[in-house]
Amino acid sequence: MKKILLFLLVGVAAVIAFRVYRTSNSITLQSPTPSPITTFTLAVLNTTVSVKSIGESEFRVVSGQVEVQEGDEIQTDTRGRAKLLYPNGTITTLEADTHLKIEALQNDGDRSRLTLLLGSIWSKVSNILGTGDYYEIETENTVASVRGTVFATEFRNRRSRVVGIEGRVRTQARDPIKKQLIEGAATDITSGEEISIDSQQLPKVQRELVKTSVSTENLRTQFIKRNIEDLSREDVKDIKEEHFQNFVKRVRDVNAEDRKFVETIIEHRLILESAPSSPSVTPSPTRSPLTSPTVSPSPKVTPSPTLSPSPLTIKPTIKSVSPKTTTRGNTIAVNGDGFMAGRNVPQIKGASLNKKSVPFAVIDSLTLFADVPTDVVPGTYDVEVTTITGEVLILPQALIVQ
Repeated sequence: MKKILLFLLVGVAAVIAFRVYRTSNSITLQSPTPSPITTFTLAVLNTTVSVKSIGESEFRVVSGQVEVQEGDEIQTDTRGRAKLLYPNGTITTLEADTHLKIEALQNDGDRSRLTLLLGSIWSKVSNILGTGDYYEIETENTVASVRGTVFATEFRNRRSRVVGIEGRVRTQARDPIKKQLIEGAATDITSGEEISIDSQQLPKVQRELVKTSVSTENLRTQFIKRNIEDLSREDVKDIKEEHFQNFVKRVRDVNAEDRKFVETIIEHRLILESAPSSPSVTPSPTRSPLTSPTVSPSPKVTPSPTLSPSPLTIKPTIKSVSPKTTTRGNTIAVNGDGFMAGRNVPQIKGASLNKKSVPFAVIDSLTLFADVPTDVVPGTYDVEVTTITGEVLILPQALIVQ
C-alpha cells in the first residue's frame, strides 16, 4: 500500500512539474519584445563636450556627433557648446559650462524632460506638441514647460532664470528640497518677459510669480545674442511672429555698440523694419543713432527693396576645426558660417583633407561634420570645404590625425 501511495505522489509531482514547465515556456514565448531604446544625436559644436551614459561612472569626451539616450548626462567645459537634435525638429543648445541630464526622451522628442543641473540652454521646440506630449526643463527650483516655442533657461548659483523668446512658456516654482511644485507659484511668460527664481527664497514664496521685462543684462549676454544670430539664418517663416520681431529689435537696440552684431542681424533680415513696435520694447531716446528707426543702416547691410522675402544668403566661411587632434575613423566638426541658406538648402558641396574627398554632412549654417577615413596616413592636414559655386575654403594645417 505504501509503495502504491508513493508511486501516486511521484506521479502527481511529475504532472505538476510538467505543467509548470509548459507554463513557464508559454510565458517566455509570449512575453513582448522589449521596445528598442530611442536615441538622439548630440552634435559637438566647439571644444570639450563630455557624456556619461547609464552604468558609467565617469564622463568621456566626445567629438563630432554621437548618439545619446534617456538617462545620459552631458557636460560642456568653459568653452564647450553642443546641440541635442531631435527627429521632430526640436533643438536644445547647450552653452559653455553646462551640465544637463536627459530624464525622458521619447516619441521622436515629442515627450522630453531635461534637468539643467548647471549652466545655460536654448530651447527651440519647432513643432506644436499634441495632447499628452511635453517638453520640460527642470532646475533645482523651477519647471518650464511648453508645447511649441523658443526660450532660454539658465541655472547658476541656485538661481533659475527663464527668458521668453517666442511663444508662451509655463513656468512653475518647486520646492528645492521636497522637489514638489509650489501651489500657486506659477505663471506664463511670453516674448520679451523673464522669470527669476532664487532657491533661498523658496518655499517661502507661496504666491504667483512676478514676471518682468527681459533685463538689459540678459540681452547683452553672448548666450542670447549668439542664438538670436542662429535663428536669423533659418527659414523666414520661423521668425515672422510679431512679438519675436519686437524682442529682437530690443536686443539690437540694447547692443547698439556691438556694430558687428547689429550688422549681422540686419544683413540676415531678421529685423523687419515694418514690424510694429511694442510699448514694452520702445528704445530709449538716448540710444545710438545706428538703431534709430529714422536713420538707415550702413549701405553695405541695408536690404534692397527688391529682394525676395527670404533671408539673404551668407557667403560661406570656415573658422576652426574641433577637435584639432583626432584618430582615423572619427568625425570632426568644421565651424564657420553660411553653410546653409534657409533651413534646408546647403551651400556646401564637398569636404576634403589635403584635397582627398571625405564624407560630410551639413548640420546647420554654422557647422558641418566630416569623417576622417580609416585609410589616411597619420599626419597634419589642410581642411578644405568646397561651396556650391566652386570656391574652395581652406584651413591650412588645421587637423592632426594620429
